[in-house]
Amino acid sequence: MLTRENMLNGTFVRVHEALLPANMLWDAEKIRASMNSTLEERPTGAPVWIFAYGSLMWNPVLAIEEMQRARLKGWQRSFCIRLISGRATPDVPGRMLSLDEGGITEGIAFRLPRLAP
Repeated sequence: MLTRENMLNGTFVRVHEALLPANMLWDAEKIRASMNSTLEERPTGAPVWIFAYGSLMWNPVLAIEEMQRARLKGWQRSFCIRLISGRATPDVPGRMLSLDEGGITEGIAFRLPRLAP
């Protein structure tokens, strides 16, 4: 089950390691490299903002410096991601809310604290 506690204590990761094929798993180094690559594309010193449009709005699992209402044009909520883990299983797959092209999505923008150099 996807819960804050299971994310923090590592249970969520361990369940996925046992359930998912190896080619679908990212280790901490691959996740960190992806994050660093994304952050390198922003202007030097620019703040990092996260757009929340689902459960992250009322249950953020990250430190927040500032938040404000936001509107994302050209993207709409859609249950377009097929799940086989978390709140689903390979035998009983589910769907997860994500963003798909078209429309407008209302949400909240969170500004993250600056990282130490």
